[in-house]
Amino acid sequence: MPNRKLVAVFVLVVVIFCGTYWYFYNTRDDQYLDMPNLAGEYNVDNEVKQAGQKLNEDIPPAKLYVNSTTKKEVALTFDGLPDPATTEKLLDLLDKYHAKATFFIEGSNAAVDSTSLQKIHERNYPIGNYTYVGLSELEKMPEDEILQQLLKTQEVIKHTTGSEATVFKAPHTIYTDTLLKTAAAAGLQAAVKTNVYVKKDAITTDEAADAFVSSIAPGSIVSLPLTTSVSQVPYTPENKDEKLASAKLLKLKTVAANSTSQNVVDVTERLLQALQKHNMGTMDITDMRRVKGLEMANEENSSFPVAMLNSFPQKIIAAADSLLFAKAEAAPADYEALRQKNAGAKADPTKMILTTEPAVSFVFAGLTSPDTVYDILGRLKKMNASGTFFVMKNDIDKNPGMIKDIIASGNEVGIGIRSLKGTNFYSVCAEIDYVRSRLEAMGASPTLAMQPWGAVDDDTREAVSAMGLTMITPYINVVRSDMKDCTSEEDAVNNLFGEHVYALGRGWIVYFRLDYYTDHTMAGKVLDLIKRKKIDNIAYNSFYDDPKINTANNDSAYSIKPAGEILANTAYRYSFSSKANVPERLRGEYNEMTAKKMSFNSYIKQRFIGNVAVGPDSNAYGFSLAEMRSFDQTGRIHTNDPVVFFTFDDWGTDASLNPLLYVLRKHNVKGNFFILTHNVMSNPNLL
Repeated sequence: MPNRKLVAVFVLVVVIFCGTYWYFYNTRDDQYLDMPNLAGEYNVDNEVKQAGQKLNEDIPPAKLYVNSTTKKEVALTFDGLPDPATTEKLLDLLDKYHAKATFFIEGSNAAVDSTSLQKIHERNYPIGNYTYVGLSELEKMPEDEILQQLLKTQEVIKHTTGSEATVFKAPHTIYTDTLLKTAAAAGLQAAVKTNVYVKKDAITTDEAADAFVSSIAPGSIVSLPLTTSVSQVPYTPENKDEKLASAKLLKLKTVAANSTSQNVVDVTERLLQALQKHNMGTMDITDMRRVKGLEMANEENSSFPVAMLNSFPQKIIAAADSLLFAKAEAAPADYEALRQKNAGAKADPTKMILTTEPAVSFVFAGLTSPDTVYDILGRLKKMNASGTFFVMKNDIDKNPGMIKDIIASGNEVGIGIRSLKGTNFYSVCAEIDYVRSRLEAMGASPTLAMQPWGAVDDDTREAVSAMGLTMITPYINVVRSDMKDCTSEEDAVNNLFGEHVYALGRGWIVYFRLDYYTDHTMAGKVLDLIKRKKIDNIAYNSFYDDPKINTANNDSAYSIKPAGEILANTAYRYSFSSKANVPERLRGEYNEMTAKKMSFNSYIKQRFIGNVAVGPDSNAYGFSLAEMRSFDQTGRIHTNDPVVFFTFDDWGTDASLNPLLYVLRKHNVKGNFFILTHNVMSNPNLL
């Protein structure tokens, strides 16, 4: 009897287990009754085989649409298919503002929501392939899985609209040559590489939208992600019925419907309004610059020298670009709060650093020519010198590897501010934020800002102050409008400095624009010559006391340093006193003769040190012959001490005074310098 009970219990457990298994297994598909049989309707096994044959024939890769600086408009894309209500609202907004945009849709979403896809097609907006499930890092997938993603989406689009997409994109993806060839085999003509992504949560006000649009470079590809991207989906021969993709699809559709709808509509309207305000139009993605994949570096805005492209795998270059700067997400801080806190303060551009340090600052901007930049880096290294390179938004977008090389070589980087029409406080703040965040990602800590060309307006100065940066401007500008095609560095230097500038000075900021000369080596040649003729001549150099040899004692040579390093060296820094801190007897309005009730002649006689060579017939302006005869002309200080006095007249340059100061210092000798005061402010550091 006990055995019978045991058997009955066992049978009951088996029945319950089997019944539970049957229930959950058979009701799993019932949860998705609204989904079509994707495995049957969109089976693309034959298309995958045909595409594989094309790849075996070494098909040319698809092209790549990238941002273009020659365009004055932007290309908008919506990444992911939204729900029908959101789609309708977005289409209405685009019509309202006469804007163009491309919708990149996932095949799985479109398979269950053909209404939204059909609406986009009927309203004549271009449709692109966003892979079957919005799959990220597509380049890491095996070839057949990439083809499945692209070809299934092509089938969905063709089934719904009657035509296939010609362009595609995928989130967080590097467009390698292999991926582009695979896309071409799937019938796609080009991929799209976005350079500006809109972060929906950041565009919450009209002011934020205005700041964001102000920071966008004309010719950008601006994308608004509408759905969550999907990490790698494990396709296997046993899992081609797409249950996993369908489960993910339902989740995506729920997220899109519940959390994205109104937010993305509001963001889009603010964005379109701001574009209209800034007179920035929109264009189709196919009007953008189209390049041969990673050969974009060889196009109008090269990212690397051609030699570098040939010596490094393209994928490594693309990976670095993608990891660091593929997304320029708009996440502006609360610039209005910064403005209030700054209380209207404006940065006062520094053109000469107030310092007694024997150093000159070389600064550089216009970093669009990698050949020129690397030439300059090489020359600075040979000089054992370093400088400050001001990086603009377009520089860091197009040549991130080069910017990293500048930092790695020990040079300083600062934030370059572009001179653009229609900028304001908020747009300048946004641009500073953009560049600073990317430089910080490379390990730099920029503290300086410079607008290399164009008039600096008050909004820019206020933004620089609010963002906590020091603004500099050149004291010497090594660029002139008539020197673009100069072929001789001697002519360039002579024309720049003329006959009377014998040397540079301590704390002078010397600016080199690197994208100006036609000859990409001319800036470097000019730099070399300036160092030899205007800096090396400042040091005291004799056959027995050469600063290059007597490095322990001869400290008369000037060095070339970054501006930030000189500014930070407080041991040499000074500042002009405010009027309140100047003793009364030294103030301009103070008249000691009046205070002491002295006549002019009596006052001068107390201070005049004569010279036998200066007599009544000398050109002593402001004095009559009678007054000159009454002054001391012996040229002696009446004392019984065994001492002589060294005096130096007029005013000189660093090339004449610095060696003299070194010799006096070397022999522990003091002297008196009689200066022409009207020249002091042109070189206060020498004083």
